[in-house]
Amino acid sequence: MSQVNSLAYSFIKSGRKEELINLRYHIIMKAAVYIPPNPFNFR
Repeated sequence: MSQVNSLAYSFIKSGRKEELINLRYHIIMKAAVYIPPNPFNFR
């Protein structure tokens, strides 16, 4: 997870916001793949 944080920091430092958004979206998609949807979470 620290790798991701340093990557995001380098993106912010260089001012590439589009790439940061893409990175965040990529992380969310990966998390959606790894974490199965829990039907009990929806209320």
